Amino acid sequence: MTEPPSALLRAGLVALLRAGLVALLAVGMLAALPLTAAAHGSLSIPTVRLDARDDTVEVVWQAAADDAAAIAVELGMAPRQALLDHLAALAALDDDADPQPLLDTLIASVDAEALLGSEALQRYLLEAIAVQQHDRPCPGQITSVQRFLAGEARLRFTCPEPVDTIALRITMLTEQDPTHRTLSTDGRRDVAVHTSAASTHTWELGADADDPGLATGLGALGAGFLGAALTGAGALRVLGHRSGAGR
Repeated sequence: MTEPPSALLRAGLVALLRAGLVALLAVGMLAALPLTAAAHGSLSIPTVRLDARDDTVEVVWQAAADDAAAIAVELGMAPRQALLDHLAALAALDDDADPQPLLDTLIASVDAEALLGSEALQRYLLEAIAVQQHDRPCPGQITSVQRFLAGEARLRFTCPEPVDTIALRITMLTEQDPTHRTLSTDGRRDVAVHTSAASTHTWELGADADDPGLATGLGALGAGFLGAALTGAGALRVLGHRSGAGR
């Protein structure tokens, strides 16, 4: 039976209001985060996107290049002074100036060949991003770090059983700066914030975890609000994920 135009209009307005409220809540949450130069040099919050298939969880970490360089500094493969100089220059940069030359200078200070081929980087990533299923660890492996200095790393975790609910722990760069934080997203409509105080969030990633119908509308509306901060994320609902104590 075809719905009358008035009913369709009401349904559309309800969906729009729900999506708008969710996006505003997300904006409010992000506005409350302290975006210091030390925490996020380029004022871009790193994201981790999750994709569950069968017993595996594919993870894509995306961040600004200066976050990647900060990890290189932590691993002893770039001079700390280069990062400090970069952050100082970035803070003094005019609002309409292009920061790319500063990023290029910083990345040039990294021993890229040693970093990308090092076991230290792989250990760091697998320690900073971890997945558990029902209190059992899901062994991880690095699938790609070739674009790491551009701010991207890919990991795969294999769980004991088909993936439904997992606990995701992220501690990227919190050893350098306790105010550093990372967003995680299921690629649908949920977003979680990982901090030094609350590094672990529980995700429901099974096929029936969420009705994706509203997600499409939320992704389209929310992109205008949070596209820069949620690079690669197709979802913008900020809800109360259960969080464990940070480690």
